[in-house]
Order: sequence, then C-alpha cells, then structure tokens
Amino acid sequence: MKKTSLFIADSDEAYLSAVTSYLLRSQKNLSVSACSDISRLSDPQSFDIILTSPDMAESVLSRVSAKRTVYLLSTGDEAPEGAEVVYRFQPMDIFVEKLLQIDAQREITGGPRMLGVVSPIHHELSLPFSLALAKICSEEERTLFIDLTEASIMPELFLGSASFDDREDMDVEDEGLLQPYESGPDLLDVIYDIESTGAKRVSERFIKKCDGFSYLPSARDPELLSEVTKQQWLHFMDAVGHSGFDCVVILSDRLPGHFVEWKGRRGEVILLSKDGDYYRKSVRRYEDYLSEKLPDVSKKIISLPMSAANLSDGTWYLESLLEGNLGKFVREKVANAG
Repeated sequence: MKKTSLFIADSDEAYLSAVTSYLLRSQKNLSVSACSDISRLSDPQSFDIILTSPDMAESVLSRVSAKRTVYLLSTGDEAPEGAEVVYRFQPMDIFVEKLLQIDAQREITGGPRMLGVVSPIHHELSLPFSLALAKICSEEERTLFIDLTEASIMPELFLGSASFDDREDMDVEDEGLLQPYESGPDLLDVIYDIESTGAKRVSERFIKKCDGFSYLPSARDPELLSEVTKQQWLHFMDAVGHSGFDCVVILSDRLPGHFVEWKGRRGEVILLSKDGDYYRKSVRRYEDYLSEKLPDVSKKIISLPMSAANLSDGTWYLESLLEGNLGKFVREKVANAG
C-alpha cells in the first residue's frame, strides 16, 4: 500500500513521542517521521504533509518541503490566516480523522487511473477478481473500489475478513452469512449526496476500508440503480476523481451506462472471459462494441479459467480468495501488464 508521508515537528519531546507512537500503531496508511530539534536534520527532506507547532514552523519550512503544511496548535496559539490546523489536546480519533481529511483533499495530477472490470458473460468470479485487483493496486497506489453491479454479494464476501472495518456493526444470520445492508448508507446514498449538495468529492463518511484499499458500499436496490441518469453518473465520477485516490477500480455488469463518462480519463477496461468458444465470441463482440463507444480507452480481455469451486480450501471468505489461486493469478496478470 502506498503510504502518506507525515513529518511532525514539536519541541515537546514527550508529546511528540506519544503522538508518533499512536499514529505508527493505528494508521497503516501513514509513514511517520518526527523531530523536536530541526538542527538535527542533515539534509533537506520532502514529505506529503508537515505537522508543525507554530514556534518551529519557520525553521521547519526552511529545511523540509511538503505538499501541505498543517499547524499543530495549543490553546492560545495562532497560525497564519487561512492555514490548516489540528489541535493538540483532543481525543485521538478526532485528531486522526482531521489528518485523514486533510490528506484526502490532495489532488492527483491528471486524475486517478481508472480500471474498469466488466464480464459480458457474467463470470462468477468478477467480484473476487476485482477485489484482488484493488488489493494489488493498493500496494503501490491509494486505491478505491466501487461495485456498480445490481446484485452485489460484497457484504457476504467480506464476512470473516479481519480487515473489514464494519463487521462488528453488521447482523449475521445463523448460517454465518452477512445479511444484505438493512441500514446505513449505500451507493445510491452516495450518488444522492453528491447531487443534492453539489459536493466536489465523495464524503469521508461513505468511504470504508479493507485490507489496504478503500471501497464504497454497494447498492441495495437494483431498480433504483438502473434509474441513475447519465448526468448523475457524470457528477459521481467527477467527485470520485477529486477524492484523493491514485487508482479507482470499478466493477460493472453492463455498458455503456456506467462508462459513458470514461472519455478523457486515464485507464483501462478489463473484459473477463473464460474457456469456451461461446464465451470468447461473446466477449470479442463486446470488445468491438466498446471500441466504437470508447475508441481512446485501452481494452484488455482476460480469460479467468477458474471457478469458485477450485479456488483454495473450499472457503469463499475474502482472505482465501485474495491469497489463494485467484489472488496469485491476478498478481501474475498485473505483473505481466507492467
């Protein structure tokens, strides 16, 4: 996973040690460096974010560069007008949330890389393939996964994953499968929020995390999902593109509705197929259609020879899928593509 580099400067060594230790333990997406005496730095350095107390700001900024500078304030401290600030003495969950919000506001030059996954033949492993792709991409890039399929089993697939950050809040049936989302926001809520508020980025409250990558909740109502207009998709894609991700993996089960707005964006569409003349001809026909609609977008056909029955040890929990035969297959394809 590509980490955000954070440099913390504060003359209070006890506080500096405590906050640095907490961030290193709790935030896998942060690479943290700290200094209480800037004169100890032998060479100029560069980071994504500088977090500095006002009394050290001048000396820090003369030796350290960053994309964003945040001031670490105590009561009575002042920061330059318009500067971003984080307050020193507050609950650490609020402290961390503010830092993550600041990091999410970064802009990606040229927009994020878009990877679309579509299976015209409805391969049963389209979702696990896409999740494995998102996990692998997240090792080098900040990655968001979006499931636009109309009957997603993403909640069931995530059950049992130690990295699924909502698992304790979900209801579980006796047979051990996660129930469909009965409460809480889904993908349609995300789209509605962007439309109703005019938001330029996806709100942090909708973004979840699992095993190194971020994801948005899937849609509960297939009929309502099919009624989303082209203009709403455009607004949604624009907001996703300004949400601080380097790579966005999108799984969809039909075109062109979800990909009309793909024009002008960096990326590639992967068409999943499997062995058999019927499947190959169907996917080739779809590739021809896609070439007419999106002539400037790269397309790739990947034949996925496996099924859910022969993945690894008979379980379909997320870790087994990503670390078993399927994960190895996707990693090999990604390596060959590079």
